[in-house]
Amino acid sequence: KPLSEQINTPENEGAQSITADGKTMYFTACGRNDGYGRCDIYYTKFVGGKWSTPVNVGAPVNTAAWEAQPSISADGRTLYFVSNRKSGKGKMDIYCSKLIEELPNGKQRWTKPENMNFNTPEDEMSPFIHAGGNYLIFASNGLPGMGKLDLYKAEKDKKGKWKAPQNMGYPINTFGNEIGLVINAKGDRAYFASDRDSTKGKDIYTFTLPVALRPKSVAWIKGIVQDTVTKQPLYANLQLIDLQTNDTIYQLRSDKIDGSFLVCLPQGNNYGLVAEKKGYFSYSNHFDTLESSSQQLPKKLTLNLTPIQLNKAMVLNNLFFKVDAWEIDTKSENELNRLVTFLQQNNNLKVSIAGHTDSSGSVQHNKILSEKRAKAVCDYLLSKGISKERLSYVGYGSSRPIATNQTEAGKAKNRRTTFLLKEKIK
Repeated sequence: KPLSEQINTPENEGAQSITADGKTMYFTACGRNDGYGRCDIYYTKFVGGKWSTPVNVGAPVNTAAWEAQPSISADGRTLYFVSNRKSGKGKMDIYCSKLIEELPNGKQRWTKPENMNFNTPEDEMSPFIHAGGNYLIFASNGLPGMGKLDLYKAEKDKKGKWKAPQNMGYPINTFGNEIGLVINAKGDRAYFASDRDSTKGKDIYTFTLPVALRPKSVAWIKGIVQDTVTKQPLYANLQLIDLQTNDTIYQLRSDKIDGSFLVCLPQGNNYGLVAEKKGYFSYSNHFDTLESSSQQLPKKLTLNLTPIQLNKAMVLNNLFFKVDAWEIDTKSENELNRLVTFLQQNNNLKVSIAGHTDSSGSVQHNKILSEKRAKAVCDYLLSKGISKERLSYVGYGSSRPIATNQTEAGKAKNRRTTFLLKEKIK
């Protein structure tokens, strides 16, 4: 059924794009009183079972020119759209802008739109960013092609830069116009519009995407953030970190009412997950996406946040060491830097670092290894300006297990490093 009259008006609305969690929709609206130009991009939030009053995305995304055809990334933080602004390379260009922040008044702040490097002096339009965030489809009549508007795919390289686009070829492209291609989250089915049969105008076509043209498979992660003690849902800030690069690739918030969240990630990577809320210790953990998962059957996680208190040992879950050594792996930087920031903000507290091992190896070896690992963490904190008087460390070896040492999963839990906030400095 049609959406509310706040969204649909006697003017034109269309080209909608929705975030992966289904909570924010971007769309094109024309001829509105608060418009910057003839057509602008707006957004609306799904709250309490209905869509909110649309808000103009505003400058610098919208201008006195024509802005339309938004495609929002799964996490809602990168917006691709089309504009014919005078500063472009051609008639219609594709731009990219990143969300800086959402303000208390409901407005959003976006970066200055970047003109995509594949734009030509002709037309580029109908961008579609796949759920994985590394695969973009668009239409162009300025690149080498088979007809008028052809469909192209562009993928990011390992550094996050867009590689040269590739024509999707026949029989997807023909002598006619092909436009508006979208791909399902699984990456194996596509839909697009074409006027290849000129007697009928544009029709919608669907096909199974050839393996060579498919985006990387994705994994869906669904979770809830809750208080460890009360089990009440929490509204918290979340970060997903690529542990290979230490880059934050996803920022979002859990739901204000039920503490839930839903994210979509490229399959096959290792990720760190961090949840933060004022008055609580930050939660951290890591997981892989070796297997794909669907939006209907996502990987499920429960994030328990513990209220800040003294003399409570907390595990540094995203702290990694080389095998049987005390050298800190570079993948641990984000985890340790969060502890540094916490200690800087609470400079009246002392902290004790404790190392633990599983039961492999001799008692003496495990004691020495755990102590050296705890000392390595203290040395890192010292290098970041935390005073020596606030730090202490101890190695317990395998003497304090928290799980069985008869299974690999249990051993993994026992190999841990913890921090404990101690008495206040007088």
